[in-house]
Amino acid sequence: LTCIKSLIKLSVFFLVTLIISGCSQEPQPIEYDKDSCTHCMMLITDNKYGAELITSKGKCFKFDAVECLAEYLIENKSDEMDNAALWITDFTKPSHFINAKTAYYLQNEKFHSPMGFNVLAVEDENEMKKIKDEHGGKKLNWEEIVELVKSM
Repeated sequence: LTCIKSLIKLSVFFLVTLIISGCSQEPQPIEYDKDSCTHCMMLITDNKYGAELITSKGKCFKFDAVECLAEYLIENKSDEMDNAALWITDFTKPSHFINAKTAYYLQNEKFHSPMGFNVLAVEDENEMKKIKDEHGGKKLNWEEIVELVKSM
């Protein structure tokens, strides 16, 4: 009987651990040239521009560019989307995700993002300034990205 109680406790522990780990809001690797953008359905091909939305329940939506992520959020307003984790690829560290709401954005015609908004994102403000000094462009934040998408 003691053995059965221990087995039940162990099973409950593993079940709870599985449930908790299944609801992670951490980004998942994008399989470039295999995954499709949730919004525009294009194949995600450029590892400098990917994005993800992870719901509070752990469901992952993948995007080919920040503008698709922003437009998807605008079109799919809900409590689940309001509490979602938003990730964007760091332009200077391909395939490395950063928080989309705190990232530094630069819009410049020299950088051809998949949907044509020509916006790149970086984690470090000094890195963004360095790119801006070298290539020019307009510095943006997350709220300005959303407004830019709304205006198009």
